[in-house]
Amino acid sequence: MDATFQLEINSNLSVEESELLTDIGYALENGTVFKQDYAAAVTIYNAAAEEGNARAMNNLAWLIHNGRGIKKDIKKAIEIYECAAANGNTTAMVNLGNIYGDGQLGATDYKKAFTWYKAAAESGDRKGLFNFANCYHFGHGVKKNYKKAFTIFKMLADEGYNEAAFYVGLYAQQGLGMKRDYDLARKYYRLGVLESDAYCYCQLGVMYALGQGVKKDAHAALDYYMQAAEMGDALCYCNVAWLYESGELGKPDLQTAIKWYKKGAIRKEEHAIEALKRLNVPFEK
Repeated sequence: MDATFQLEINSNLSVEESELLTDIGYALENGTVFKQDYAAAVTIYNAAAEEGNARAMNNLAWLIHNGRGIKKDIKKAIEIYECAAANGNTTAMVNLGNIYGDGQLGATDYKKAFTWYKAAAESGDRKGLFNFANCYHFGHGVKKNYKKAFTIFKMLADEGYNEAAFYVGLYAQQGLGMKRDYDLARKYYRLGVLESDAYCYCQLGVMYALGQGVKKDAHAALDYYMQAAEMGDALCYCNVAWLYESGELGKPDLQTAIKWYKKGAIRKEEHAIEALKRLNVPFEK
């Protein structure tokens, strides 16, 4: 049975006490040790934040940002995230980057997002570094630079940051800022597969479907596509459908193809919706 939370908070906390208080807030926020109680977590984080605890500031800002236990207020959250960032909290820097990069204030501001991701990256935050590399990949807030992005993605992937493995594979497969290297692509996609990365499953499927660095094998491609689809990669519903429609697996099977296109369309995959239109199959979004 979850313990009921009761605590009297004194002022003038030591550094150790504010850290302990932040841990208690985290337990309340996530329902570990105590019954989940966002409002109590807000109170606890606020007390620790007032003592200068940067982690508490970030966590408090996150609750305000998402309206958990307190009214949602992104502008107020930004103020507190900035205080946390000024006190060295790199998660707050990443959260600020996300707010500006995702346009959560109404319009995207990639330059501000890039600035915050750069600050997090320079402070050693791997998520910040990954997002920093993404800015170079997409040209968000900075001139697109595939070579710089690849260097960062590969470093992260080699250090075990699994999200980066997909990008290393993609760069090598498509020759983005480098010579195509299918062996390298397959190596890093397989690293992602070991961590159940749906995109890596999908791209390995593409490589077998097209015979990129491997013998063309539609059945192997189907296996990879279906794995990715089961993990939620909507595009792979289209890829599976195309294998059946095109006859890559043997005799064309339009009924099965339509079934898979519909699965993709339900998940709002535009390629699937367009395929159903092309095949004159009625579908309601």
